[in-house]
Amino acid sequence: MGSNYPAEYGRTTGGVINAVTRSGTKGFHGAVYEFLRNSALDARNFFDARIPPFKRNQFGASLGGPLQRDRSFFFADYEGLRQSLGVTQVNTVPSAAARKGLISTGFVEVDPAASRYLQAFYPLPNGRLLGNGDTGIFTFAGQQVTTENYFTSKVDHRFSQQDSLSGIYMRDNSKVVQPDAFDELLANVVSRRQLVTLHEQHIFNAKFLNAARFGFNRAVAIEGGVSRVINPLVADATFAFIPGQFVGAIQSVPGLTNFLGGLNAQRPDTRGNSKNLFWNSFQWADDLFLLKGVHALQFGMVAERMQDNLALTGVTNGTFKFSSLSDFLTNRPRNFVGLIPIPTPTFGIRETLFGAYIKDDIRLRRNLSVNAGLRYEIATVPSEAYGRISNLPHVTASEPHLGSPFFLNPTLRNFEPRVGFSWSPFADNKTVFRGGFGI
Repeated sequence: MGSNYPAEYGRTTGGVINAVTRSGTKGFHGAVYEFLRNSALDARNFFDARIPPFKRNQFGASLGGPLQRDRSFFFADYEGLRQSLGVTQVNTVPSAAARKGLISTGFVEVDPAASRYLQAFYPLPNGRLLGNGDTGIFTFAGQQVTTENYFTSKVDHRFSQQDSLSGIYMRDNSKVVQPDAFDELLANVVSRRQLVTLHEQHIFNAKFLNAARFGFNRAVAIEGGVSRVINPLVADATFAFIPGQFVGAIQSVPGLTNFLGGLNAQRPDTRGNSKNLFWNSFQWADDLFLLKGVHALQFGMVAERMQDNLALTGVTNGTFKFSSLSDFLTNRPRNFVGLIPIPTPTFGIRETLFGAYIKDDIRLRRNLSVNAGLRYEIATVPSEAYGRISNLPHVTASEPHLGSPFFLNPTLRNFEPRVGFSWSPFADNKTVFRGGFGI
Protein backbone atom coordinates (compact mmCIF):
# COMPACT_ATOMS: atom_id res chain seq x y z
CA MET A 1 0.00 0.00 0.00
CA GLY A 2 1.37 3.37 -1.00
CA SER A 3 -1.08 5.81 0.58
CA ASN A 4 -4.45 6.23 2.30
CA TYR A 5 -4.09 3.04 4.32
CA PRO A 6 -6.56 2.51 7.18
CA ALA A 7 -6.06 3.06 10.90
CA GLU A 8 -4.68 -0.41 11.66
CA TYR A 9 -1.47 0.58 9.87
CA GLY A 10 0.93 3.06 11.42
CA ARG A 11 4.51 3.66 12.50
CA THR A 12 5.59 4.96 9.09
CA THR A 13 4.51 7.51 6.49
CA GLY A 14 6.01 5.47 3.66
CA GLY A 15 4.73 2.41 1.88
CA VAL A 16 3.32 -0.56 3.79
CA ILE A 17 3.89 -4.10 2.53
CA ASN A 18 1.64 -6.99 3.54
CA ALA A 19 3.30 -10.36 2.93
CA VAL A 20 1.23 -13.55 3.04
CA THR A 21 2.94 -16.91 3.57
CA ARG A 22 1.41 -19.95 1.90
CA SER A 23 -0.14 -22.70 3.99
CA GLY A 24 -0.18 -26.43 3.48
CA THR A 25 -3.26 -28.20 2.14
CA LYS A 26 -4.95 -31.57 2.56
CA GLY A 27 -2.73 -33.06 -0.14
CA PHE A 28 1.02 -33.00 -0.64
CA HIS A 29 2.15 -30.45 -3.22
CA GLY A 30 5.60 -29.24 -4.12
CA ALA A 31 7.71 -27.56 -6.76
CA VAL A 32 11.33 -27.46 -7.91
CA TYR A 33 12.72 -24.65 -10.04
CA GLU A 34 15.94 -23.25 -11.51
CA PHE A 35 16.60 -19.88 -13.18
CA LEU A 36 19.83 -19.39 -15.12
CA ARG A 37 21.13 -16.22 -16.72
CA ASN A 38 24.60 -15.45 -18.09
CA SER A 39 26.44 -12.75 -20.01
CA ALA A 40 25.93 -14.26 -23.47
CA LEU A 41 23.03 -11.90 -24.21
CA ASP A 42 24.24 -8.88 -22.22
CA ALA A 43 25.38 -5.57 -23.72
CA ARG A 44 28.80 -4.01 -23.14
CA ASN A 45 29.08 -1.16 -20.65
CA PHE A 46 30.50 2.08 -22.12
CA PHE A 47 33.66 1.82 -19.98
CA ASP A 48 34.22 -1.91 -20.58
CA ALA A 49 36.67 -3.22 -23.14
CA ARG A 50 34.58 -6.40 -23.26
CA ILE A 51 31.34 -7.65 -21.77
CA PRO A 52 31.95 -8.41 -18.08
CA PRO A 53 31.29 -12.04 -17.16
CA PHE A 54 27.96 -12.65 -15.46
CA LYS A 55 26.32 -15.80 -14.19
CA ARG A 56 23.19 -16.07 -12.05
CA ASN A 57 21.74 -19.28 -10.66
CA GLN A 58 18.51 -18.93 -8.70
CA PHE A 59 17.05 -22.24 -7.60
CA GLY A 60 14.76 -23.67 -4.97
CA ALA A 61 12.08 -26.09 -3.90
CA SER A 62 8.86 -26.05 -1.89
CA LEU A 63 6.67 -28.67 -0.23
CA GLY A 64 3.39 -28.49 1.65
CA GLY A 65 0.89 -30.95 3.01
CA PRO A 66 -0.91 -32.36 6.06
CA LEU A 67 0.67 -33.23 9.41
CA GLN A 68 -2.57 -34.37 11.02
CA ARG A 69 -5.70 -35.06 9.02
CA ASP A 70 -7.93 -31.97 8.79
CA ARG A 71 -6.12 -30.30 11.71
CA SER A 72 -2.42 -29.64 11.10
CA PHE A 73 -0.69 -28.56 7.90
CA PHE A 74 2.83 -27.51 6.98
CA PHE A 75 4.55 -25.59 4.22
CA ALA A 76 8.29 -25.09 3.66
CA ASP A 77 10.43 -23.68 0.91
CA TYR A 78 14.09 -22.99 0.19
CA GLU A 79 15.63 -20.62 -2.33
CA GLY A 80 19.32 -20.25 -3.14
CA LEU A 81 21.14 -17.60 -5.12
CA ARG A 82 24.62 -17.97 -6.60
CA GLN A 83 25.66 -14.96 -8.62
CA SER A 84 28.92 -13.78 -10.13
CA LEU A 85 28.49 -10.32 -11.60
CA GLY A 86 31.11 -8.35 -13.45
CA VAL A 87 31.28 -4.82 -12.00
CA THR A 88 33.23 -1.97 -13.53
CA GLN A 89 34.93 0.31 -11.01
CA VAL A 90 35.52 3.86 -12.28
CA ASN A 91 37.70 6.05 -10.05
CA THR A 92 39.85 9.17 -10.29
CA VAL A 93 43.53 9.10 -9.35
CA PRO A 94 46.48 11.53 -9.69
CA SER A 95 48.02 11.66 -13.15
CA ALA A 96 51.65 10.73 -13.83
CA ALA A 97 52.52 14.43 -14.18
CA ALA A 98 50.88 15.31 -10.87
CA ARG A 99 52.92 12.66 -9.07
CA LYS A 100 56.02 14.57 -10.22
CA GLY A 101 54.65 17.87 -8.94
CA LEU A 102 53.58 19.14 -12.37
CA ILE A 103 50.04 20.34 -11.69
CA SER A 104 47.91 22.99 -13.35
CA THR A 105 48.49 25.59 -10.62
CA GLY A 106 52.25 25.34 -11.01
CA PHE A 107 55.13 23.15 -9.93
CA VAL A 108 55.15 21.85 -6.33
CA GLU A 109 57.80 19.87 -4.48
CA VAL A 110 56.28 16.46 -3.81
CA ASP A 111 56.88 15.36 -0.24
CA PRO A 112 58.67 11.95 -0.08
CA ALA A 113 56.10 10.63 2.41
CA ALA A 114 53.21 11.57 0.12
CA SER A 115 55.01 10.04 -2.86
CA ARG A 116 55.42 6.79 -0.93
CA TYR A 117 51.68 6.52 -0.30
CA LEU A 118 50.88 7.43 -3.89
CA GLN A 119 53.08 4.66 -5.24
CA ALA A 120 51.76 2.13 -2.73
CA PHE A 121 47.99 2.71 -2.91
CA TYR A 122 47.04 4.90 -5.89
CA PRO A 123 47.28 3.20 -9.30
CA LEU A 124 48.15 5.22 -12.40
CA PRO A 125 45.31 6.24 -14.74
CA ASN A 126 44.51 3.70 -17.43
CA GLY A 127 41.85 5.92 -19.02
CA ARG A 128 41.59 9.48 -20.20
CA LEU A 129 42.84 12.48 -18.22
CA LEU A 130 40.25 14.77 -16.70
CA GLY A 131 39.90 18.54 -16.75
CA ASN A 132 43.28 20.24 -16.48
CA GLY A 133 45.17 16.95 -16.53
CA ASP A 134 45.90 16.71 -12.80
CA THR A 135 43.77 13.58 -12.48
CA GLY A 136 42.70 10.71 -14.69
CA ILE A 137 40.39 7.73 -14.76
CA PHE A 138 41.42 4.40 -13.33
CA THR A 139 39.01 1.64 -14.21
CA PHE A 140 38.98 -2.13 -13.86
CA ALA A 141 36.45 -4.93 -14.10
CA GLY A 142 36.05 -6.99 -10.96
CA GLN A 143 33.66 -9.68 -9.84
CA GLN A 144 30.88 -9.20 -7.32
CA VAL A 145 30.09 -12.64 -5.91
CA THR A 146 26.80 -13.09 -4.05
CA THR A 147 25.77 -16.15 -2.07
CA GLU A 148 22.32 -16.20 -0.48
CA ASN A 149 20.18 -18.88 1.16
CA TYR A 150 16.56 -18.22 2.07
CA PHE A 151 14.28 -20.57 4.04
CA THR A 152 10.62 -20.30 5.05
CA SER A 153 8.46 -22.68 7.08
CA LYS A 154 4.89 -22.46 8.32
CA VAL A 155 2.71 -24.73 10.46
CA ASP A 156 -1.07 -24.29 10.88
CA HIS A 157 -3.11 -26.13 13.52
CA ARG A 158 -6.84 -25.98 14.21
CA PHE A 159 -7.72 -26.88 17.79
CA SER A 160 -11.47 -26.55 17.24
CA GLN A 161 -13.98 -24.73 15.08
CA GLN A 162 -13.32 -21.63 17.18
CA ASP A 163 -9.54 -21.69 17.75
CA SER A 164 -6.58 -21.94 15.39
CA LEU A 165 -2.86 -21.26 15.67
CA SER A 166 -0.18 -20.71 13.03
CA GLY A 167 3.57 -20.24 13.30
CA ILE A 168 6.10 -18.96 10.76
CA TYR A 169 9.89 -19.10 10.78
CA MET A 170 12.01 -17.37 8.13
CA ARG A 171 15.76 -17.20 7.72
CA ASP A 172 17.84 -15.34 5.14
CA ASN A 173 21.66 -15.50 5.03
CA SER A 174 23.68 -13.63 2.42
CA LYS A 175 27.27 -12.63 1.67
CA VAL A 176 28.49 -10.22 -1.00
CA VAL A 177 32.19 -10.08 -1.93
CA GLN A 178 33.75 -7.59 -4.34
CA PRO A 179 36.99 -5.60 -4.83
CA ASP A 180 37.39 -2.19 -3.26
CA ALA A 181 37.80 0.99 -5.33
CA PHE A 182 41.51 0.48 -6.14
CA ASP A 183 41.52 -3.34 -6.25
CA GLU A 184 43.62 -3.58 -3.07
CA LEU A 185 41.45 -6.18 -1.30
CA LEU A 186 38.23 -8.16 -1.56
CA ALA A 187 35.72 -6.63 0.83
CA ASN A 188 32.57 -8.38 2.00
CA VAL A 189 29.24 -7.59 3.61
CA VAL A 190 27.45 -10.34 5.54
CA SER A 191 23.79 -10.14 6.51
CA ARG A 192 21.51 -12.50 8.38
CA ARG A 193 17.82 -12.10 9.13
CA GLN A 194 15.50 -14.29 11.19
CA LEU A 195 11.79 -13.86 11.76
CA VAL A 196 9.38 -15.76 14.01
CA THR A 197 5.63 -15.12 14.07
CA LEU A 198 2.82 -16.74 16.07
CA HIS A 199 -0.80 -15.98 15.19
CA GLU A 200 -3.79 -17.16 17.26
CA GLN A 201 -7.38 -16.64 16.19
CA HIS A 202 -10.51 -17.18 18.29
CA ILE A 203 -14.03 -16.97 16.85
CA PHE A 204 -16.63 -16.01 19.47
CA ASN A 205 -19.50 -16.13 16.99
CA ALA A 206 -20.19 -15.45 13.32
CA LYS A 207 -19.87 -11.68 13.87
CA PHE A 208 -17.16 -11.40 16.51
CA LEU A 209 -13.55 -12.69 16.46
CA ASN A 210 -10.17 -11.89 17.97
CA ALA A 211 -6.69 -12.26 16.44
CA ALA A 212 -3.52 -12.07 18.52
CA ARG A 213 0.02 -11.99 17.13
CA PHE A 214 3.53 -12.19 18.50
CA GLY A 215 6.60 -11.60 16.39
CA PHE A 216 10.36 -11.53 16.75
CA ASN A 217 12.62 -10.07 14.09
CA ARG A 218 16.42 -10.14 14.21
CA ALA A 219 18.72 -8.61 11.61
CA VAL A 220 22.52 -8.83 11.61
CA ALA A 221 24.70 -6.83 9.22
CA ILE A 222 28.50 -7.04 9.26
CA GLU A 223 30.18 -4.41 7.08
CA GLY A 224 33.87 -4.00 6.39
CA GLY A 225 34.90 -7.64 6.31
CA VAL A 226 37.90 -8.72 4.22
CA SER A 227 37.84 -11.99 2.26
CA ARG A 228 41.27 -11.67 0.64
CA VAL A 229 44.15 -9.19 0.51
CA ILE A 230 45.30 -8.28 -3.01
CA ASN A 231 47.81 -5.54 -2.17
CA PRO A 232 49.88 -6.74 0.83
CA LEU A 233 50.78 -3.15 1.73
CA VAL A 234 47.31 -2.64 3.27
CA ALA A 235 48.62 -4.87 6.08
CA ASP A 236 52.10 -3.30 6.26
CA ALA A 237 52.65 -1.60 9.62
CA THR A 238 55.32 0.73 8.14
CA PHE A 239 52.51 2.69 6.44
CA ALA A 240 50.55 3.16 9.67
CA PHE A 241 49.41 6.63 10.75
CA ILE A 242 49.11 5.39 14.34
CA PRO A 243 51.72 3.11 15.95
CA GLY A 244 50.55 -0.49 16.17
CA GLN A 245 47.95 -0.07 13.41
CA PHE A 246 47.90 -0.41 9.62
CA VAL A 247 47.45 2.31 7.00
CA GLY A 248 44.51 4.66 7.54
CA ALA A 249 42.22 6.53 5.17
CA ILE A 250 43.03 9.47 2.88
CA GLN A 251 39.88 11.44 2.13
CA SER A 252 38.39 14.71 0.90
CA VAL A 253 41.10 15.43 -1.70
CA PRO A 254 39.12 17.37 -4.34
CA GLY A 255 38.85 15.35 -7.55
CA LEU A 256 40.22 12.08 -6.11
CA THR A 257 38.44 8.92 -5.07
CA ASN A 258 38.75 8.35 -1.33
CA PHE A 259 41.25 5.75 -0.17
CA LEU A 260 39.53 3.89 2.68
CA GLY A 261 42.61 2.48 4.35
CA GLY A 262 43.88 -0.96 5.23
CA LEU A 263 43.16 -3.75 7.66
CA ASN A 264 42.33 -3.60 11.34
CA ALA A 265 45.46 -4.68 13.23
CA GLN A 266 43.39 -6.14 16.08
CA ARG A 267 40.99 -7.94 13.70
CA PRO A 268 42.90 -8.56 10.44
CA ASP A 269 39.84 -10.09 8.75
CA THR A 270 38.17 -6.65 8.78
CA ARG A 271 38.96 -3.14 7.60
CA GLY A 272 39.89 -0.33 9.92
CA ASN A 273 36.39 1.15 9.73
CA SER A 274 34.17 -1.93 10.03
CA LYS A 275 30.91 -2.08 11.95
CA ASN A 276 28.55 -4.78 13.13
CA LEU A 277 24.83 -4.12 13.52
CA PHE A 278 22.49 -6.35 15.54
CA TRP A 279 18.85 -5.28 15.51
CA ASN A 280 16.10 -7.01 17.49
CA SER A 281 12.38 -6.28 17.41
CA PHE A 282 9.80 -7.89 19.72
CA GLN A 283 6.20 -7.26 18.60
CA TRP A 284 2.82 -7.99 20.14
CA ALA A 285 -0.54 -7.07 18.62
CA ASP A 286 -4.20 -7.84 19.19
CA ASP A 287 -7.17 -7.07 16.93
CA LEU A 288 -10.92 -7.39 17.52
CA PHE A 289 -13.40 -7.61 14.62
CA LEU A 290 -17.13 -6.97 15.12
CA LEU A 291 -19.96 -6.89 12.56
CA LYS A 292 -23.03 -4.91 13.61
CA GLY A 293 -25.58 -3.97 10.98
CA VAL A 294 -23.95 -1.82 8.30
CA HIS A 295 -20.87 -1.36 10.49
CA ALA A 296 -17.69 -3.44 10.35
CA LEU A 297 -15.84 -2.37 13.48
CA GLN A 298 -12.21 -3.09 14.21
CA PHE A 299 -10.21 -2.31 17.35
CA GLY A 300 -6.61 -3.07 18.12
CA MET A 301 -3.40 -2.30 19.91
CA VAL A 302 0.28 -2.99 19.29
CA ALA A 303 3.53 -2.83 21.24
CA GLU A 304 7.04 -3.12 19.84
CA ARG A 305 10.32 -3.25 21.75
CA MET A 306 13.34 -2.35 19.62
CA GLN A 307 16.99 -3.07 20.42
CA ASP A 308 19.55 -1.48 18.11
CA ASN A 309 23.00 -2.83 19.00
CA LEU A 310 26.06 -1.50 17.20
CA ALA A 311 29.73 -2.46 17.41
CA LEU A 312 32.10 -0.32 15.38
CA THR A 313 35.82 0.21 15.10
CA GLY A 314 35.39 3.85 14.05
CA VAL A 315 38.63 5.27 12.66
CA THR A 316 41.16 3.20 14.59
CA ASN A 317 43.65 3.51 11.73
CA GLY A 318 43.16 7.27 11.48
CA THR A 319 42.06 9.53 8.62
CA PHE A 320 43.93 12.36 6.91
CA LYS A 321 41.92 14.99 5.02
CA PHE A 322 43.36 17.45 2.50
CA SER A 323 41.86 20.62 1.03
CA SER A 324 43.52 20.30 -2.39
CA LEU A 325 45.65 18.03 -4.54
CA SER A 326 48.56 20.42 -3.99
CA ASP A 327 48.20 20.04 -0.21
CA PHE A 328 48.15 16.26 -0.59
CA LEU A 329 51.31 16.24 -2.71
CA THR A 330 53.14 18.52 -0.28
CA ASN A 331 51.81 16.63 2.77
CA ARG A 332 49.85 19.50 4.33
CA PRO A 333 46.66 17.92 5.73
CA ARG A 334 43.63 19.95 6.74
CA ASN A 335 43.05 17.74 9.75
CA PHE A 336 43.64 14.29 11.18
CA VAL A 337 41.12 12.14 13.03
CA GLY A 338 42.21 9.12 15.01
CA LEU A 339 41.23 7.14 18.06
CA ILE A 340 43.37 5.72 20.80
CA PRO A 341 43.19 1.94 20.21
CA ILE A 342 40.62 0.48 22.60
CA PRO A 343 38.44 -2.64 22.57
CA THR A 344 35.68 -2.36 19.98
CA PRO A 345 33.03 -0.06 21.52
CA THR A 346 29.45 -1.29 21.62
CA PHE A 347 26.24 0.70 21.83
CA GLY A 348 22.74 -0.49 22.63
CA ILE A 349 19.86 1.85 21.77
CA ARG A 350 16.51 0.88 23.33
CA GLU A 351 13.05 2.15 22.42
CA THR A 352 9.43 1.00 22.82
CA LEU A 353 6.51 1.86 20.56
CA PHE A 354 2.86 1.68 21.63
CA GLY A 355 -0.16 2.10 19.37
CA ALA A 356 -3.94 1.71 19.47
CA TYR A 357 -6.69 2.29 16.93
CA ILE A 358 -10.40 2.10 16.18
CA LYS A 359 -11.90 1.82 12.70
CA ASP A 360 -15.38 1.56 11.23
CA ASP A 361 -16.21 0.51 7.67
CA ILE A 362 -19.77 1.67 6.98
CA ARG A 363 -21.74 0.33 4.02
CA LEU A 364 -24.19 3.20 3.44
CA ARG A 365 -25.56 1.82 0.18
CA ARG A 366 -24.93 -1.10 -2.12
CA ASN A 367 -22.51 1.02 -4.15
CA LEU A 368 -21.22 3.41 -1.48
CA SER A 369 -19.09 2.71 1.56
CA VAL A 370 -17.07 5.00 3.80
CA ASN A 371 -14.50 4.29 6.46
CA ALA A 372 -13.38 6.35 9.41
CA GLY A 373 -10.69 5.60 11.94
CA LEU A 374 -8.43 7.06 14.56
CA ARG A 375 -4.99 5.84 15.57
CA TYR A 376 -2.77 6.91 18.45
CA GLU A 377 0.93 6.14 18.75
CA ILE A 378 3.67 6.99 21.19
CA ALA A 379 7.34 6.03 21.25
CA THR A 380 9.47 6.18 24.35
CA VAL A 381 12.58 8.35 24.41
CA PRO A 382 15.57 6.32 23.11
CA SER A 383 17.94 5.18 25.83
CA GLU A 384 21.37 3.55 25.72
CA ALA A 385 22.00 0.33 27.59
CA TYR A 386 25.47 1.34 28.81
CA GLY A 387 25.01 5.11 29.23
CA ARG A 388 27.28 5.84 26.25
CA ILE A 389 25.28 8.53 24.47
CA SER A 390 25.54 12.28 24.89
CA ASN A 391 23.50 15.25 23.77
CA LEU A 392 23.74 19.03 24.03
CA PRO A 393 20.52 20.02 25.88
CA HIS A 394 20.39 23.43 24.20
CA VAL A 395 22.68 25.69 22.17
CA THR A 396 23.79 27.73 25.19
CA ALA A 397 24.59 24.72 27.40
CA SER A 398 28.08 24.79 28.88
CA GLU A 399 28.57 21.03 28.55
CA PRO A 400 26.80 18.06 26.95
CA HIS A 401 24.50 15.72 28.81
CA LEU A 402 25.91 12.20 29.12
CA GLY A 403 23.71 9.13 29.29
CA SER A 404 19.95 8.69 29.16
CA PRO A 405 17.61 10.30 28.37
CA PHE A 406 19.03 11.19 25.00
CA PHE A 407 16.37 13.89 24.52
CA LEU A 408 12.81 14.68 25.59
CA ASN A 409 9.72 13.57 23.70
CA PRO A 410 8.42 16.80 22.12
CA THR A 411 4.75 15.78 22.09
CA LEU A 412 2.25 13.18 23.27
CA ARG A 413 -0.47 14.36 20.87
CA ASN A 414 0.19 11.76 18.18
CA PHE A 415 -3.38 11.31 16.95
CA GLU A 416 -3.74 10.01 13.39
CA PRO A 417 -7.24 10.37 11.87
CA ARG A 418 -8.12 8.39 8.73
CA VAL A 419 -11.16 8.75 6.46
CA GLY A 420 -11.96 7.32 3.06
CA PHE A 421 -14.73 6.33 0.67
CA SER A 422 -15.48 4.01 -2.25
CA TRP A 423 -18.28 4.80 -4.71
CA SER A 424 -19.40 2.91 -7.80
CA PRO A 425 -21.91 5.19 -9.57
CA PHE A 426 -23.01 2.79 -12.33
CA ALA A 427 -24.92 -0.46 -12.14
CA ASP A 428 -22.25 -2.49 -13.94
CA ASN A 429 -19.69 -1.65 -11.19
CA LYS A 430 -16.98 -1.13 -13.80
CA THR A 431 -16.20 2.39 -12.57
CA VAL A 432 -15.13 3.06 -8.98
CA PHE A 433 -14.13 6.34 -7.36
CA ARG A 434 -11.95 6.12 -4.27
CA GLY A 435 -10.50 8.77 -2.01
CA GLY A 436 -9.03 9.16 1.42
CA PHE A 437 -7.25 11.37 3.88
CA GLY A 438 -4.97 10.56 6.75
CA ILE A 439 -2.41 12.03 9.10
